[in-house]
Amino acid sequence: LVRERTEECRRAHDELQRQHQEVSRLRDILADDNRYLLKEMRSALGNEIIGSDFGLKEVMKMVRQVAHLNSPVLLLGETGTGKE
Repeated sequence: LVRERTEECRRAHDELQRQHQEVSRLRDILADDNRYLLKEMRSALGNEIIGSDFGLKEVMKMVRQVAHLNSPVLLLGETGTGKE
């Protein structure tokens, strides 16, 4: 019985390792695809901003109001919200 359980655990461990390798492989493919698509999108759209969120529309409205000024503008907001 102990031998059977040991063999069962070994097979389960081997299968888990195989699946982990497959997940890693697929993650790498997805990351590559994501980089490629982002590059293609930037190439096709340039620096154009795409967004339908009301908040983004308000921000773009304010940007257009000050874009012609030769003055620095301070952007405030939470970290990670895309102020750059």
